[in-house]
Amino acid sequence: MASSSTRQYKTGDNRKKAIVVAKNDIEYYGLESIVESAGYKVSRVNFDTDKILARLLIILVDGINQDLVEILKTRNKNRIPVPAILVLKNKKDFKRLNIKILKIESAIFANDDKEIFLDAIRSVEKSSFYVSDSLLEEEQESPIGKLTMRQYEIAVLTSMGKTFDEVAEALNISVKTVRNQASLINKVLGEKSYYQAIVKYF
Repeated sequence: MASSSTRQYKTGDNRKKAIVVAKNDIEYYGLESIVESAGYKVSRVNFDTDKILARLLIILVDGINQDLVEILKTRNKNRIPVPAILVLKNKKDFKRLNIKILKIESAIFANDDKEIFLDAIRSVEKSSFYVSDSLLEEEQESPIGKLTMRQYEIAVLTSMGKTFDEVAEALNISVKTVRNQASLINKVLGEKSYYQAIVKYF
């Protein structure tokens, strides 16, 4: 019995659980070893899951899209939301992220070295906000931060090519509400038309 429990401990069953959200195995295995070296037991899920109960959530981001917004909304519904680290494959996506609204604790660039990734993990463990220097170089003042969560969702869905009818259906709201919010989004982003604003910022 003693040797059995020792074996369980060595396989990492007592470690904190981390979840990596990645679309394929190659991307997942690239992150797994780094997260495990920080003392976590790691498993992988896809974007289309609601099973994100863990001590740490790592999301490999390949564009700001509905999948990302949905999984962060699901995470935020937890009584105690799981701390999240976004690993961005494209630095320009950082400009389009509304970190405040999405309640993101940390963001790093996929090409950052291992130590930066470990610094991000240690920071979120201490409930500190962390953004890698390589992303801060890309940061600029953007009116996106002034959008509400609903406006942000509408803008993201529109940027994916969805019509107002399709956006209304996806968010379970009326088409009239979508049109009104689109008008407000355009005022906040300050472009000549709503679609110009979406093209420029999303």
